[in-house]
Amino acid sequence: MDMNQLCASCQYRPIYPGHSFCSKTCASKATIKVPTSIMRDGDATTIPFSNLCNNCHRRPRFCDPTSGELYSFCGKLCAALFKATNATTLTLDLCENCKQRPKFSDPATGKLHPYCGQNCAALSAALHVLEAVQSRVTDSAPNIPPGICQIPGCNKPTFGPDSDFCGMRHRDLGTTMCLWCRQKPQFMDSAFCGKTCMHVAEGQGPILVQIPRGHKMYKSVREQFTKSWRHPKKNCPAVKGIYRIILSESSRQAYEAYRASVEVRGHFTAQGKSAGNQNRRWHGTQRQCDVGDNGKTSLCQQGNCAMCSIIKTSFQVKRAQGNISFGRFGAGIYTSSTSSKSDDYSSNGSTRNSKAMFLSYVVVGKGHKLTKDQTNLTSAPAGYDSVLGEVGQNLNYDECIVYRDDAIRPAYLVIYA
Repeated sequence: MDMNQLCASCQYRPIYPGHSFCSKTCASKATIKVPTSIMRDGDATTIPFSNLCNNCHRRPRFCDPTSGELYSFCGKLCAALFKATNATTLTLDLCENCKQRPKFSDPATGKLHPYCGQNCAALSAALHVLEAVQSRVTDSAPNIPPGICQIPGCNKPTFGPDSDFCGMRHRDLGTTMCLWCRQKPQFMDSAFCGKTCMHVAEGQGPILVQIPRGHKMYKSVREQFTKSWRHPKKNCPAVKGIYRIILSESSRQAYEAYRASVEVRGHFTAQGKSAGNQNRRWHGTQRQCDVGDNGKTSLCQQGNCAMCSIIKTSFQVKRAQGNISFGRFGAGIYTSSTSSKSDDYSSNGSTRNSKAMFLSYVVVGKGHKLTKDQTNLTSAPAGYDSVLGEVGQNLNYDECIVYRDDAIRPAYLVIYA
């Protein structure tokens, strides 16, 4: 019998028609040489024989139609992947997510993307958010203790007592970093790097997020606090901490909807103002707890703590009506551009030295200016969105009053002493 007709494994029984072996048993026991051109360091090795690709184990191995040579892989890609997987040095630039397929190269621009396709890019983004969520700590302890670089995972000591970062590179990132993941720069004036972090954070709202001292938001709020402290007989206190207030998505959307409706009526952007004539205004508050001291962010459960109640529910006109002993312009929510004026309404229900004040977003819209008291007001006059108490006959410092819950949202909490 022609030896070429015998089983390639046992060399005893004849081959099964169209195959190289007499049976599946011999086929499973057989070994073949892997071409040296695809093995590391040029060394040949043996792998179990199969008609399927030795890398993906899904597609049939390639057979050269000219020479009849049966290769170990279905194609060049699997051959390269097999070599890369078994090589001491990775020679193929693989997807940063799956580590199996090559990165996508844009044929038009030649740009090499970090992932093989959209699926791996989306998976990587989801993992990034999951890691960010898992790294968040919202109990009474600070997320990262003082004296340690505020970039997650760094763990290096800060560069001096007045810094929150270990060096220039992390300081530069910390100036504009997303307040949630702390890994990417914030998007424009948002507190977040994008919609993903924003939705995850708002899903846990209302919460407080401490702002590092080197962040541009911290510097902006602190500068507004000190520059708007106008009482000549009161020394401006030191800012001890600043927190970003993250409300729920529904609360943010209700505020944005009201702001948009005011903009439609007043066309403020065409006048060079912000949409709805939004402004940042101060509001003094009463604090009965130690939230905000030494990085504590867990809100208290005391019913008489106005500060934590406002963070939980935002401002409510009905509550303001019950707390006002004398409302110069009726029952509304009072704010001021003067921090030292709002300080007159800040107090602690304990022996703590530090006090708390809100910096809020207020949809001023079209403001009705008044210089004399009108204590019976329950809304802004027809055609107006707010009341502006002007310095003059009855006021030494300005006031801005709104009469709708959705016209104002607390944005920052400032702790000072």
